[in-house]
Amino acid sequence: MPNNKQVKLLLIAISSAYLLVGCNGGSSATQESIQPNSISTSTVSVPLSEQVATSSSIYTVGDNSGKSVKSTQLSTTDSCLALVDKDGKNYTTSFNSSQWWSTAQVTFAIKNTCNAPIAISNAKVTLDGYAINGVAVTQLGDVAQSGSGPYMSVTTNNNNVNISTPECAGDYCFWAQLPAGAEKIFTVNSSLGSAITSVSVKQVILDGQAPTPPEPVIKTGEMTVTINSVELKDACTKQSCTAVVGVNSPSGIAPLDQITFNPAESPIIEKTYSNLLPGTYTLQINNGGLPTGTTFNYGAGNGSVAVVADTTAKADVNFKYSEPAVLSNVNFSVTGISDLAKFTGINSIEAEITDESTGAKARIELPINGTVASLNGLPTGDTYTIKTQSIGNPQDELFYKGVELTGVKFKQGSNTQAISLTKVTTSDNKLTFNVSGLDNETPVQVLLADSGAIDPNFYVYTSAKVINGTKLGFMSSNVAINVTAPAGYTLGDYQKVANSDANIDLQFTKNVVPNATFDYEVPFKDYNHKLLVSFNGVAKAKSVSLVTNFKPKLDYGTCFGGVVYDFNSTTTENNGM
Repeated sequence: MPNNKQVKLLLIAISSAYLLVGCNGGSSATQESIQPNSISTSTVSVPLSEQVATSSSIYTVGDNSGKSVKSTQLSTTDSCLALVDKDGKNYTTSFNSSQWWSTAQVTFAIKNTCNAPIAISNAKVTLDGYAINGVAVTQLGDVAQSGSGPYMSVTTNNNNVNISTPECAGDYCFWAQLPAGAEKIFTVNSSLGSAITSVSVKQVILDGQAPTPPEPVIKTGEMTVTINSVELKDACTKQSCTAVVGVNSPSGIAPLDQITFNPAESPIIEKTYSNLLPGTYTLQINNGGLPTGTTFNYGAGNGSVAVVADTTAKADVNFKYSEPAVLSNVNFSVTGISDLAKFTGINSIEAEITDESTGAKARIELPINGTVASLNGLPTGDTYTIKTQSIGNPQDELFYKGVELTGVKFKQGSNTQAISLTKVTTSDNKLTFNVSGLDNETPVQVLLADSGAIDPNFYVYTSAKVINGTKLGFMSSNVAINVTAPAGYTLGDYQKVANSDANIDLQFTKNVVPNATFDYEVPFKDYNHKLLVSFNGVAKAKSVSLVTNFKPKLDYGTCFGGVVYDFNSTTTENNGM
C-alpha cells in the first residue's frame, strides 16, 4: 500500500483549523517537568497528520522503477505515451502571491517513448488532489505548452487536462504527430483573488494510471522555544497577568500552538516541538494582558524560526518590564515682588527643573505677576533642583534675585511650588552715560541684556531712558548694552559690553536732510487764468522755491483782441508742508 501512504502524507485535511498541542487525547506524546530553578520544560511530538505540508516539507529518495511508466488503459497508438519524471516526481508546482491577486502553476510533461512519431487522441492527464491553501481546486485555468512537436489541442474539465495532436489524414501527417522520443511540456494555470500560502498536488495521473512512486522518506526537525518573563514575576504577583505566545506553522493556515501563561507562576518556559515538517515558523506575541511598562524581544532573532530536517532550531522570547513612574503635576507661582509696576515690559522669567538622579531637564515660563504655570508628568520619588532667572530695573536700581532650590520632592498628584524672589536695592555695578550731540536733552533708550544659563545670576532687565550723566545699575558679571538712537540722529561707535563700573560715551550726529528738487510741467490753464502746480512726496520744510521758464503771451491769439497777463505765484501748505 505505498500509494496510500504517500497520499496520507501529502494531502493534509483542513479540518484541523486550530491545533492546541498537548490536548490531542493521546495523539501526541508530551513530557513535562518543573525544575527547581522555576523552568517549566516540555517536549511535544506533533503528529504529521495534523500538520499542513508545504513544497519544502516532503523529501523523497531513489527514483521510479522504469522511470516513465506506460499506461495500460491507452489505445495501441497512445500506449507509447508516458509522464516524464524528474527527481522522483512527475510534476512541479509554483505560485506568485500578493494580497490582491495570486497565481499558481502545476507543470507536467508527456513523452513519446516509442521509436516512431505518434498521434494522440484525447489523452487525459488528471491533477489528483490539487489544492490551493488547502482548498480543493475544481476548475482549471488556461494551459500553456512548450517543447517539441506540434501545437496540441488542449481542453480542461474538472481537474482533467485533455490533450490531442492536430487532426490529419493521409500519408504526410508526420507534422501533426509527436516525434519519437519528444517531450511536450504543459503548465496549468490557476488564480486567486487573495494571497497564496501553499500549493499541493497528491498525484498526477495519465489516463487513470499513475507512475509507481518511490517510497517517500519523511524528514523532520525540532524547534525549542524559550520564554523568559522573570522581570514580570513580581509585578504579576500584585495583579492578574496573562501572556500569550503563538507559534504559527509555515503554511499559515493553522497555528501550531498557543502558549498561555502567568509570569508569576511560570517565569521561564522551555517548550520543544519534535517531528516538525521543515519550513519557517513564526512567533506571535500578545502582551495585552500584561502590566503597563512591559516590552518584549526575540533575543538575537526576529520572531521567524527556520526548522531544518534533522536539526533543532532555537527561538527566544524575552519579556522586559520597567515599572511606570508615578507622576506628579506641579503648579508654580512667583511671589515676593512688592512693586510689580517697576518692571513694566517683563512678563515672565524662565525656570529650569532638573531631575537630580537622571539629569533630565524641563523648562517652563513663570509669569512674574503670580499667575500659576503648570508642569505635568514629573516622576515622584526623585529629587529635583529648581533654578530661575532674576529681574532688574537699572533705572531705579531695583532688583529681585531668583532662586536655586535643591532636593525638592513632589508627591503623587497635584503639587504647589512657590518661587519667592528676594528684593535687592543696591546694584553691584554702575554705568555712567556721557551723552552728546542731541538737541534739548533728548532722552535715549537703553536696554541691558544678560548672557548665561538659567540661574539666579542671569537677570532680565527693564529698558531705561538716559541723558547726559544718567547712571544705570546692573548686577550681572557680563552685560550687553543696546542703545536706540532717537529719530533724526546717528549714533557713533560706543562700548557695547561691560562687566564692572564703566563710563559709556554716546556721541550722536544730527542727520542732514538735503534740499529736494522736482521737475514739473504746468497743465493747460483754466478759464479763470490760473495754473495749478502740485508737489507730491515733499518732506515738511520751511520754504519752497519755485523756478519757472514761464513767459507771458497773448491769450486766445489775436482774433478776439490780445491780452497779456502778468505771472504771480501763490503757495498753499497741505499735509503738514
